Amino acid sequence: MIVKLPVTVIIPTLNCREKLARHLDAIGEWLSCVEEIIAVDSNSTDGTRELLEERLQRHGGQVISTGPGLYKAWNLAASKATQPYLYYSTICDIITRDGITELTHLMEENDLDVVISPPKIVGSDGVSEEKTKWPIHYVLKYLSFKNEVAILDELQKQYMVSAFLPAGIIGSSASNLYRTEVIQKNPFPLDVGTVGDSLWALKNLPLLRVGIARKHYATFCWDGVRNGTWDESGELMEKFKNESLKLEHGSHTIGYINDHLTEECVRLQAAINEYDAYVKFLTRPLSAKVKDVVFKYTSVRFWLGRISSRG
Repeated sequence: MIVKLPVTVIIPTLNCREKLARHLDAIGEWLSCVEEIIAVDSNSTDGTRELLEERLQRHGGQVISTGPGLYKAWNLAASKATQPYLYYSTICDIITRDGITELTHLMEENDLDVVISPPKIVGSDGVSEEKTKWPIHYVLKYLSFKNEVAILDELQKQYMVSAFLPAGIIGSSASNLYRTEVIQKNPFPLDVGTVGDSLWALKNLPLLRVGIARKHYATFCWDGVRNGTWDESGELMEKFKNESLKLEHGSHTIGYINDHLTEECVRLQAAINEYDAYVKFLTRPLSAKVKDVVFKYTSVRFWLGRISSRG
């Protein structure tokens, strides 16, 4: 008798029948290894729901419906989950059988509420995007691992949930595993666009037992399109500050956020002024795209220095 993993797999969909077929082909090798599968479709009109019903029937999966909104779909499916752990299987982002098995073992063996793993980022053609890095990739070298996982202490959690805002330490939820009870009690926020993961982490990770896995277990399909969160960072940071003030751990986290706002802005403006002066000297206009690259580069350089100095 095969012992199944105590995991509920959540598959959110919206008009993606062609991609869904490839996605189910890729994860089909391990779907029979988990106890529960819940697909939540946002009223697709291209046959996505019908394909879900056809393909998941053999695995005993259920299909439910809700309106548009990724986090809304996540929360609805999570509210119906019956297994101890949750895995979000977002379309085109693939975890292996060994990956979901090892994440489950890390959760159980270390009594974790969340285990985060660094995704391997690939382009839409499946080729590895080595130059694309997220906060989770940069912090790995500064952590102490034991048996393939680093358990974050209080200071590390406070720092990591705020240092990279509005980007987040969670990375891709398709690379992570969550304790179901935690998500059911603390659903993802619906009012901050595409960075609900970051706000969720800010509110909850400092109060949870969090582990970061050394290895990558999943791939994340990156289309190279910016989602605009850097342009909106001022507005989002203000919202995150306001949310922090409501938290029991907010007095600590708000200090990191204020540091981020003050010191980061001074450093970034200095870098932009330097590049502006250089480009003006060359009598060439500084495009918005180049400015964006400068912002990201200087931000990473600055915060890597902060992490290193605290080590």
